[in-house]
Amino acid sequence: MVRDEQELIAHTGALAAFADGAIGGDQQRPGWLTDKHLAERQEDIGVRTGGILSRFEAVAASDPETLDEADATGRRVLAAAIEAAPLLTAGLAAMRKAIADLEAGNPASALPEQNRAIARVAEAIELFADVKNLIELAYGTQQGIVALINPGETTDEQALTVAERETLAGGLIGDNQRRIARLKNLLEEEARAAAAQGQDEQTGAAVASRYELAESLRARAADSLASLASSVAASAVDEARASAGETFAHLEELRRLFFSIVEHVAALLADQGDTHDRTATLQAGSSAAMGDEFAPAVGAVADRQGRHAQVGDQLAAALAQQADAASAPAQPDASGGPTASADPEAGERLAKAADEVRKAGGRMLSAATMLADGANRALTMSPDLEPALVDQLAAMEHLENALKELVPPQERQPQQGEEQQPREGREPQPQSGEDEQMSHRQALKRLQAIRDREAERQRRRAAPASMAPVEKDW
Repeated sequence: MVRDEQELIAHTGALAAFADGAIGGDQQRPGWLTDKHLAERQEDIGVRTGGILSRFEAVAASDPETLDEADATGRRVLAAAIEAAPLLTAGLAAMRKAIADLEAGNPASALPEQNRAIARVAEAIELFADVKNLIELAYGTQQGIVALINPGETTDEQALTVAERETLAGGLIGDNQRRIARLKNLLEEEARAAAAQGQDEQTGAAVASRYELAESLRARAADSLASLASSVAASAVDEARASAGETFAHLEELRRLFFSIVEHVAALLADQGDTHDRTATLQAGSSAAMGDEFAPAVGAVADRQGRHAQVGDQLAAALAQQADAASAPAQPDASGGPTASADPEAGERLAKAADEVRKAGGRMLSAATMLADGANRALTMSPDLEPALVDQLAAMEHLENALKELVPPQERQPQQGEEQQPREGREPQPQSGEDEQMSHRQALKRLQAIRDREAERQRRRAAPASMAPVEKDW
């Protein structure tokens, strides 16, 4: 829902820019980009938001006395629902104002209402975030803070004054301070849940150590954020940049502790599979049946596909960086011995994975380009989306190959019916390793399901139309 609202905001901003002449020249407004279409999309998001609000209100109305005293998660969810309900109510009100503005042909007025709506909805959803999601939110926000304090050469950064950057950074810092404070209780809750799983002593000690390290990093991030807030308030630029970088480093370590590149690649594969399904549905459907909604639907899929390509490029760059680090010579030991590669085999696997993800990104970009062209042509004819489907499948194949490099056979969990052989001297793996394997298996199962559906679709496409029975006329 948040992603849909983000797409809608981007399209509303584009329509407003076309309307006031900010976008012009050789660029033509897509025929499907209309006030009516955007208002209908906002209405759909509003309906879904209202449904979530109803569920939150139902949870908030429940009796807390019915919860077990030891059910910390249940009590946290109840408290979050109570806090989230008014936020969603405010977001829904902003959406209704945006709909009215769009129906009146005023996208420029709808835009701030949409921004208010997404801020409230995101704030409500964040209340239910677990450790991983909260870390990811804080990490992404800190990236934005660093960019604001260290302005580069992009148009957006150069367009802001120093005072504007400080104001924006101050708000984002406050958001992250609240997240880091909430993270403390979530880490404690997860640590207790992990300890209650009845693991063996060695594994239990490894898990406990992981959460102790996480709390240490969280506390350091909180301290550096406090220093950052003070530096920004005092306009102490050098100190602010140092604190921003320090906070980012702590959050990056936290992220490594709970996330892995495998999970990100698997998530991209799952997202690409969903976009492929949407594209296949449009290809199999009828533009005549969908009418005016067909071109916008193709355009929305093109936007999603373009974002996948961007994520693919980012992951490929991250993998290449990890490959270089793994292959870099280690420092000489205390005896002055020769240097050696830290882990040449790991470096080679990471480099191969980076190449596969880079190829996937290329096919994703190709699919996005064809879909964008299809959205424009859909205004006057029914476009053939088959070439985009081919590129999407190829991208998924490359991502599957990357996962095979990132999770070698000896590190994968056995499939059902296989016996897992213990390996002598193997250290107990933290929970993140199990998450990697789960993400990998789920991604490959999803890809196989897509292959099966695609094969069936191709069979139906190739099969000759059955002849209708002819009535006897004699």
